Amino acid sequence: MRTLFHGGVVRAGLSFDQLDWAVSASDRIVALGSGQPPADVDRRIDLQAGTLIPAFCDAHVHLPATGLYAGGMDFRGSVRPAPFWTPSRSMRRRVTRCFSAETSRTHWTSP
Repeated sequence: MRTLFHGGVVRAGLSFDQLDWAVSASDRIVALGSGQPPADVDRRIDLQAGTLIPAFCDAHVHLPATGLYAGGMDFRGSVRPAPFWTPSRSMRRRVTRCFSAETSRTHWTSP
């Protein structure tokens, strides 16, 4: 089944070109273009002025948080900011290790 996506913006390619339409078949984009879309399609989907980014995957991660968790500093259950503003000596060491080998403990104020 060939599906036409039209009526919005299609962003594709390494240069992230702005196109007018895309055609998919068997879960793959088989045609992209601007101007008049092809007529030989089985289904039409109006993007309603939206943006289509074929094969876009949101693969973002939160590396600082991951590093903190790996270092044993899991603040997800905290209900107040005290751990960040008055860190213990062991917490200062772990934060220093996680974020920078060059960070000195002298940058931290005593709790």
